[in-house]
Amino acid sequence: MPRPAPVIPLLRFLVRAPRVWSLVILGLAFAVRIGALTSRPLWFDEGYSIYFAGVAPLETARLTALDIHPPLSYWALQLWTLLVGWNEPSVRFFSLSVGLLTVALLARLGSRAFGWPVGLLAAGALALSPLHRLHSLEVRMYGLLALLVLLATWCWWLVPRRLARLGYLAAMGAALLTQYYAVLVLAAQLVMLPRLNAWRQRLLLLLLTLLPLALWGGYAVPTLAGYVRQKVMTEGYAPLGPLAFVGELAAGAFGGGLTGGGAAVVAGALALLGLAGAGQLGRVLATLLVVSLAGGYVLNLVSPFHPPGWERLFLFVLPPWLLLAARGAWVLSQRPERLAQPLAMGAVAGVLLASLAGLLASPAPIDDPRPLVRTIERLAEPTDLVLAVYPWQVGYLRLYDRRPLPEVRLVPAEAWAADPLRLERELAAWTAGRRVWFLAYQRLGRQLEERIERAFGEQLFLIAADWYGDHRLLFARAGEASERRAAEVRFGELRLREARLDPTPIPSGSGALPVEFRWEGTARAASLHLRIADERGVTWAQHDSSLVLSGESGRLRRAVLAPPATPPGRYRLLLSVREGEALQPAVAADAVPVPELDLGLVEVTPPRGPVPPEAVAVGRPQEAAFGSARLLGSDFSGGPYRPGETVLVALSWVPGPEPPEVVVQLGEETSRGRAGAPPPGWPAEQPIREVRLLTARGSGQLAVTLSDGQSRLTLGEVEVVPRPSPPPPPVVLPVDARFGEVVTLLGATVFSSDGTVLPSGILARDMEVTLVWRADAPVPLDLAVFVHLIGPDERPLAQHDGRPANGEAPTRGWRPGELIVDRHRLRVPASVPPGQYQLVAGLYQPPAGPRLPTASGDRVLLTAGVLP
Repeated sequence: MPRPAPVIPLLRFLVRAPRVWSLVILGLAFAVRIGALTSRPLWFDEGYSIYFAGVAPLETARLTALDIHPPLSYWALQLWTLLVGWNEPSVRFFSLSVGLLTVALLARLGSRAFGWPVGLLAAGALALSPLHRLHSLEVRMYGLLALLVLLATWCWWLVPRRLARLGYLAAMGAALLTQYYAVLVLAAQLVMLPRLNAWRQRLLLLLLTLLPLALWGGYAVPTLAGYVRQKVMTEGYAPLGPLAFVGELAAGAFGGGLTGGGAAVVAGALALLGLAGAGQLGRVLATLLVVSLAGGYVLNLVSPFHPPGWERLFLFVLPPWLLLAARGAWVLSQRPERLAQPLAMGAVAGVLLASLAGLLASPAPIDDPRPLVRTIERLAEPTDLVLAVYPWQVGYLRLYDRRPLPEVRLVPAEAWAADPLRLERELAAWTAGRRVWFLAYQRLGRQLEERIERAFGEQLFLIAADWYGDHRLLFARAGEASERRAAEVRFGELRLREARLDPTPIPSGSGALPVEFRWEGTARAASLHLRIADERGVTWAQHDSSLVLSGESGRLRRAVLAPPATPPGRYRLLLSVREGEALQPAVAADAVPVPELDLGLVEVTPPRGPVPPEAVAVGRPQEAAFGSARLLGSDFSGGPYRPGETVLVALSWVPGPEPPEVVVQLGEETSRGRAGAPPPGWPAEQPIREVRLLTARGSGQLAVTLSDGQSRLTLGEVEVVPRPSPPPPPVVLPVDARFGEVVTLLGATVFSSDGTVLPSGILARDMEVTLVWRADAPVPLDLAVFVHLIGPDERPLAQHDGRPANGEAPTRGWRPGELIVDRHRLRVPASVPPGQYQLVAGLYQPPAGPRLPTASGDRVLLTAGVLP
């Protein structure tokens, strides 16, 4: 008979230095976990954990009585954060520490019961387990339950030792108050009770262990039962069959999919092999596995729950399973057959490689709440109010917001959903005189969110409604729009009956200008664009929104926020309207149509209080010192630009007491000025933004640089592409009119919609007017072109305004002698009757500035003709 083979090399070296390899395995477990400590954002359940752990302990007990988990893990997290602080790494490190303790405890238990090789193999498999790695990082109770159940199982095995009895009472009692599924462990121990020694002592321990759970249950069950019934009815999962239940659970332990399923089959076979001769502990472990899974399946039939990742509910069975599988690999390695050792090594390698593949697999995408919270953190003030529907949203804010939070309030969701009048009444009371944020989650029913959004639109002035993954973040303010600024202005088929605003100056960084519009008419996909611009036309704040009229009229309330670092001063409020992609010019009474309606001046005052630099939104962060000023970064588009286009370079500064003069350069173009150009009395440490305007000239990649005579910093590059120069078409309508001594309009050609050239004296309902310009001298202004169809009263009946060549040939880039082909499309409304009309053109400074003069006025006649 052949002699038993020696221990396989893979296991022999473990026996020689078990403590060293224990440390290596712990280091491996730490390494595969620490790298992902903060890479995954919080998800809903973790938000609940943060919420429950962020209130007083008695309040935690009250809230968790309405939840599906008891409160112990949240109390433990509260205590942990008192010791190590409250931030994302610290709360995740709690779970990480629990996970590492579980790996160490499994190594110790396996070594004491079955020898060092078995303990180290089991610990190594747990260290690489994708399921255990995930729940060693998530801020939930599943990893803690696995640790407590493993400790309770060890102590249960060692009863009647006194220390083991005390350890069992503590560990099992804590497990039952950590997750209700721990009752399955008690059931497994009860099943084994008749076959164990000292069964009377063990029975007493079981009864004593149940006492804390019974006390908690007496308090929580009345509300918990109703919550569970509602959850089962709402989520509507169908029960899994036995094969699907065991298969999904087993495969999920090793990363899921075919690889995880194969590893689970191998680990299951090894566990069966390891059960033979494993003694009392082996029977305890096997009973724990079988009874827990059988009980879990019965619960699945009664109260099915299997969303993605439901395997986490049974994480506590993974360490016992791996311990039996490790013993099975050890037993197989010592069998005398020739293939026993290679088979054992292959089985161990297969399980470990499958686990490693699960670790390397891309995690499922998770909705990231951090950009949303950063927006609130950047713009919110202490007096603001944040409304949330779900507790996990409050958890997100508490963990991720690094500044003191404004007031965060959970809405009474059930009451508001049942009583819309109460919603409107309480919302009005809560938001009076305040700025308000609302986290509108868009993946669940959304009915309450939609009601709150409607109430926002009716009671408040909406500042922003932006999407962040599955959330729509609403930001609004209370107020009144008391001053009338416009009335009876047409935008195509829309009529602005009235525009009102609150003329009170708004503070930079926190003030939002309330504007109320009353509209009538019909429009297809109309959108409104409100902006606050300086005398150069530079936009400092804006608000875009869609216009949907209920019936033929409607009211729209909006507010334009002056972002942090906006300089104080007087700005113009401008409104434009688009119907689809077409800009609808504003026509007020007998005035000339303009692309934007000027709603008058608004005033921005210095901030009410200090604004931290991190509150300033900077597209290109790049901190650098220039004398006493500190650059925070810049904002500008990289293009592509056409020659003559204006490049806006915004610089954000903390100016200091004596800001130096700095030069911004783009190619040969330069702009000089003090860093930040702070007005008199501006606080030295208060961030401020300035905008430099430079003209793109030449072509290629042009560097944008900033210098102060001593140092030079490259901010980035912009691309300037040559302007296309199509050959000018034959001029059918010669004009030869000079504008402002710098530009000459040589002539025009009118085409019908099918491309036919229309002779002089003939017009069409849909026509394209091609103008041919000649630059006579460098043009210092950025000009726009208008083409109007006018009647006998000289009022425009159809028009097209825009920069030359559809914006591709800005006038500041025109070279003397250059010919510019400029096309404009006019569509005459059906409401315009047939008759004799004139087609005129001209140049003006946008948005509504003066027109360039000609020898005979401020426009030229292209043709007069008959409109059919």
